[in-house]
Amino acid sequence: YQCYKVTYHIFIIYPQIKYCRSANMETFTCWWTSQSGNTTDSMNINYTLTYTFGPVNECPDYVTGGNNSCFFDSRHTQIWEVYCLNVKAWNTFGSQTSDEYCLDVADAVEPDPPVNISYKITNDSFGESGKTVVITWQAPETADVDIGWLTLIYELQFRLSSEPEEWKGYVCVFCDWDSYLLCKLCFETGCEFP
Repeated sequence: YQCYKVTYHIFIIYPQIKYCRSANMETFTCWWTSQSGNTTDSMNINYTLTYTFGPVNECPDYVTGGNNSCFFDSRHTQIWEVYCLNVKAWNTFGSQTSDEYCLDVADAVEPDPPVNISYKITNDSFGESGKTVVITWQAPETADVDIGWLTLIYELQFRLSSEPEEWKGYVCVFCDWDSYLLCKLCFETGCEFP
Protein backbone atom coordinates (compact mmCIF):
# COMPACT_ATOMS: atom_id res chain seq x y z
CA TYR A 1 0.00 0.00 0.00
CA GLN A 2 1.09 3.54 -0.71
CA CYS A 3 -0.19 6.68 0.96
CA TYR A 4 -0.67 9.85 -0.97
CA LYS A 5 -0.85 13.28 0.50
CA VAL A 6 -3.71 15.24 -1.02
CA THR A 7 -3.92 18.97 -0.54
CA TYR A 8 -7.12 20.88 -1.17
CA HIS A 9 -7.16 24.58 -1.75
CA ILE A 10 -10.23 26.70 -1.34
CA PHE A 11 -10.05 29.37 -3.96
CA ILE A 12 -11.25 32.76 -2.96
CA ILE A 13 -13.81 34.26 -5.28
CA TYR A 14 -13.05 37.74 -6.53
CA PRO A 15 -15.16 40.25 -4.52
CA GLN A 16 -17.03 43.10 -6.16
CA ILE A 17 -18.59 46.23 -4.66
CA LYS A 18 -22.13 46.17 -6.00
CA TYR A 19 -23.95 49.16 -4.63
CA CYS A 20 -23.71 52.20 -2.37
CA ARG A 21 -26.68 54.15 -1.08
CA SER A 22 -27.35 57.17 1.10
CA ALA A 23 -30.86 57.94 2.32
CA ASN A 24 -29.98 61.46 3.41
CA MET A 25 -26.44 62.59 2.41
CA GLU A 26 -25.46 62.32 6.08
CA THR A 27 -24.61 58.59 6.17
CA PHE A 28 -24.17 55.88 3.54
CA THR A 29 -23.78 52.12 3.16
CA CYS A 30 -21.93 50.05 0.55
CA TRP A 31 -22.55 46.35 -0.15
CA TRP A 32 -20.36 43.80 -1.90
CA THR A 33 -20.60 40.26 -3.18
CA SER A 34 -18.32 37.64 -4.66
CA GLN A 35 -18.22 37.33 -8.44
CA SER A 36 -20.21 34.11 -8.13
CA GLY A 37 -23.05 36.05 -6.53
CA ASN A 38 -22.66 34.50 -3.08
CA THR A 39 -23.13 36.89 -0.20
CA THR A 40 -22.69 34.35 2.57
CA ASP A 41 -19.52 33.30 4.32
CA SER A 42 -19.74 29.69 3.09
CA MET A 43 -15.98 29.22 2.58
CA ASN A 44 -14.74 30.83 5.79
CA ILE A 45 -13.82 33.98 3.89
CA ASN A 46 -13.15 37.24 5.67
CA TYR A 47 -13.63 40.65 4.10
CA THR A 48 -11.91 43.95 4.71
CA LEU A 49 -13.15 47.15 3.08
CA THR A 50 -10.70 50.01 2.81
CA TYR A 51 -11.33 53.47 1.46
CA THR A 52 -9.29 56.49 0.55
CA PHE A 53 -10.48 59.86 1.57
CA GLY A 54 -7.15 61.31 2.49
CA PRO A 55 -5.21 58.40 4.06
CA VAL A 56 -6.32 54.78 3.61
CA ASN A 57 -8.90 53.82 6.25
CA GLU A 58 -10.78 50.64 7.11
CA CYS A 59 -14.57 50.37 7.19
CA PRO A 60 -15.88 51.97 10.39
CA ASP A 61 -18.89 49.62 10.83
CA TYR A 62 -19.36 46.14 9.32
CA VAL A 63 -22.56 45.41 11.31
CA THR A 64 -25.22 48.11 10.80
CA GLY A 65 -25.79 47.53 7.05
CA GLY A 66 -26.07 43.72 7.31
CA ASN A 67 -23.94 40.99 5.73
CA ASN A 68 -21.15 42.04 3.38
CA SER A 69 -21.61 45.74 3.99
CA CYS A 70 -19.90 48.80 5.36
CA PHE A 71 -21.85 51.59 7.06
CA PHE A 72 -20.39 55.10 7.20
CA ASP A 73 -21.91 57.16 10.01
CA SER A 74 -22.04 60.96 9.96
CA ARG A 75 -18.51 61.21 11.38
CA HIS A 76 -17.19 59.26 8.38
CA THR A 77 -19.34 60.88 5.66
CA GLN A 78 -18.38 63.95 3.65
CA ILE A 79 -20.53 65.06 0.74
CA TRP A 80 -19.08 66.38 -2.49
CA GLU A 81 -15.89 64.44 -1.85
CA VAL A 82 -14.89 61.32 -3.76
CA TYR A 83 -14.47 58.08 -1.84
CA CYS A 84 -12.55 55.24 -3.51
CA LEU A 85 -13.18 51.81 -2.00
CA ASN A 86 -11.74 48.30 -2.30
CA VAL A 87 -12.84 45.04 -0.71
CA LYS A 88 -10.29 42.37 0.07
CA ALA A 89 -11.53 38.78 0.48
CA TRP A 90 -9.10 36.58 2.38
CA ASN A 91 -8.62 33.33 4.25
CA THR A 92 -5.68 31.07 5.11
CA PHE A 93 -5.23 30.11 1.45
CA GLY A 94 -4.86 33.60 0.00
CA SER A 95 -6.66 36.77 -0.92
CA GLN A 96 -8.33 38.66 -3.77
CA THR A 97 -9.02 42.40 -3.97
CA SER A 98 -11.89 44.03 -5.85
CA ASP A 99 -11.53 46.67 -8.50
CA GLU A 100 -11.58 50.17 -7.12
CA TYR A 101 -15.08 51.63 -6.75
CA CYS A 102 -15.27 55.42 -6.50
CA LEU A 103 -18.29 57.52 -5.58
CA ASP A 104 -19.42 60.91 -4.40
CA VAL A 105 -22.02 60.43 -1.66
CA ALA A 106 -24.24 63.09 -3.28
CA ASP A 107 -24.54 60.80 -6.34
CA ALA A 108 -25.59 57.80 -4.21
CA VAL A 109 -28.66 59.42 -2.65
CA GLU A 110 -31.84 57.35 -2.81
CA PRO A 111 -34.34 58.60 -0.23
CA ASP A 112 -36.48 56.16 1.67
CA PRO A 113 -40.16 56.03 0.63
CA PRO A 114 -42.72 58.27 2.30
CA VAL A 115 -44.46 57.06 5.45
CA ASN A 116 -47.97 57.25 6.92
CA ILE A 117 -49.59 57.22 3.49
CA SER A 118 -53.36 57.55 3.58
CA TYR A 119 -56.17 58.56 1.28
CA LYS A 120 -59.67 59.94 1.66
CA ILE A 121 -62.48 60.23 -0.88
CA THR A 122 -63.99 63.67 -0.29
CA ASN A 123 -67.03 63.35 -2.56
CA ASP A 124 -68.70 60.28 -3.93
CA SER A 125 -70.50 60.49 -7.23
CA PHE A 126 -71.61 57.75 -9.59
CA GLY A 127 -69.14 56.28 -12.05
CA GLU A 128 -65.42 56.85 -12.41
CA SER A 129 -65.61 60.62 -12.87
CA GLY A 130 -66.33 63.20 -10.26
CA LYS A 131 -64.53 61.59 -7.31
CA THR A 132 -61.94 63.61 -5.45
CA VAL A 133 -59.22 61.73 -3.64
CA VAL A 134 -56.96 63.43 -1.12
CA ILE A 135 -53.67 61.59 -0.58
CA THR A 136 -51.49 62.50 2.38
CA TRP A 137 -48.06 61.32 3.47
CA GLN A 138 -45.06 62.32 5.49
CA ALA A 139 -41.41 62.48 4.55
CA PRO A 140 -39.38 59.55 5.89
CA GLU A 141 -37.49 60.26 9.10
CA THR A 142 -34.20 59.50 7.35
CA ALA A 143 -34.69 62.44 4.96
CA ASP A 144 -33.67 65.38 7.09
CA VAL A 145 -35.45 67.99 4.98
CA ASP A 146 -35.33 70.58 7.76
CA ILE A 147 -31.61 71.29 7.31
CA GLY A 148 -31.99 71.62 3.55
CA TRP A 149 -29.71 68.82 2.34
CA LEU A 150 -32.57 67.22 0.46
CA THR A 151 -35.52 68.54 -1.49
CA LEU A 152 -37.94 65.69 -2.04
CA ILE A 153 -39.96 65.39 -5.23
CA TYR A 154 -42.64 62.70 -5.14
CA GLU A 155 -44.05 60.90 -8.13
CA LEU A 156 -47.52 59.42 -7.82
CA GLN A 157 -48.87 56.86 -10.26
CA PHE A 158 -52.55 56.16 -10.74
CA ARG A 159 -54.70 53.63 -12.58
CA LEU A 160 -58.35 52.79 -12.97
CA SER A 161 -59.66 49.83 -11.02
CA SER A 162 -61.11 48.51 -14.28
CA GLU A 163 -57.58 48.46 -15.79
CA PRO A 164 -55.37 47.21 -12.94
CA GLU A 165 -52.31 46.59 -15.12
CA GLU A 166 -52.26 49.91 -16.98
CA TRP A 167 -50.90 53.00 -15.30
CA LYS A 168 -52.54 56.13 -16.70
CA GLY A 169 -49.85 58.66 -15.89
CA TYR A 170 -47.72 60.29 -13.31
CA VAL A 171 -48.30 63.14 -10.94
CA CYS A 172 -45.14 64.88 -9.80
CA VAL A 173 -45.39 66.57 -6.45
CA PHE A 174 -42.83 69.10 -5.29
CA CYS A 175 -43.06 70.07 -1.65
CA ASP A 176 -41.70 73.38 -0.38
CA TRP A 177 -40.78 72.47 3.18
CA ASP A 178 -40.19 76.12 4.15
CA SER A 179 -43.90 76.73 3.64
CA TYR A 180 -44.69 73.40 5.33
CA LEU A 181 -46.12 71.13 2.70
CA LEU A 182 -47.02 73.72 0.10
CA CYS A 183 -47.13 71.31 -2.81
CA LYS A 184 -47.28 71.93 -6.53
CA LEU A 185 -48.79 69.34 -8.82
CA CYS A 186 -47.81 68.58 -12.37
CA PHE A 187 -50.00 66.21 -14.37
CA GLU A 188 -47.56 65.02 -16.97
CA THR A 189 -44.57 62.76 -17.25
CA GLY A 190 -41.18 64.32 -16.70
CA CYS A 191 -42.16 67.27 -14.54
CA GLU A 192 -39.64 69.99 -13.89
CA PHE A 193 -39.86 72.63 -11.23
CA PRO A 194 -38.19 76.04 -11.10
